[in-house]
Amino acid sequence: MREGSCPRCSLLNPGYKGESCLGVKIPDAHLRGYSLWPEHGLPQLIQPDGPGVPDTDFLLYVRVAHTSKCHQEAAAIAYAACCQLDSADRPLAGTIVYCARHLTSPGLSHSDIVTATLHELLHALGFSGQLFKRWRDCPSGLSAGENCSTRKQVTGRDEWGQLLLTTPTVSHSLARHLGVPGPLRGAPLEEEVRITPWDDERNWE
Repeated sequence: MREGSCPRCSLLNPGYKGESCLGVKIPDAHLRGYSLWPEHGLPQLIQPDGPGVPDTDFLLYVRVAHTSKCHQEAAAIAYAACCQLDSADRPLAGTIVYCARHLTSPGLSHSDIVTATLHELLHALGFSGQLFKRWRDCPSGLSAGENCSTRKQVTGRDEWGQLLLTTPTVSHSLARHLGVPGPLRGAPLEEEVRITPWDDERNWE
C-alpha cells in the first residue's frame, strides 16, 4: 500500500542519504520512489518505488546503540517514536532504540527490559503527546475511516495536576483492569519532553 505523494522537486539535495528514523536507515525497498522534475521535459526517475512489505500493518525498526540521548539520560533503557502515519493517521512504522551500555547494567533484570520494551512499543504505536490530536473517534463495527471524527480533546488533569488520558474506552478499560466499579476519570500519563522524528513529508510504502 502506497501512502502520500512525492513532491515535484527540480534539484536533489547533495547531502541527502535516504530516510531515517531515530538513526535507523530505512531500506529503499520500504519507500516510495522519487523523480526530479526539470523546468521543461519529462521527469527523471532517481529512485524507483520499492516493493514495500506485503500483508503488513506495522513495521518496527530496532536499534541498539549508545546515542547522545542515552548518554544524557543515565537511567534510560530505551526510547522510541512513531515514524510515519498513513492517510487515516494510523501508525505505519516506529523505531525503538535500546541504550547499549545501559543494557549491561548489573542492576537491570530481564523483567526491566521487557517492561521497558512494552512501554516504548506503545510510543512507537502512536501513544505520544504529539499524536493525540490525530486520534480519531470511530463508531464500532464500521470499517476503518468510515464516519470517523477527530477527537478534540483526549487528555485532562485531575485535582492534583496529574495528566490523564481520558477517552471513554481507556477510562472503562482501566476500571475493569483495576476491578473497580464504573469508569475512572482517565489513565495517568508520564510527562516527558520527547523529540519525535515523525515528518509529514516522508514518503513511505
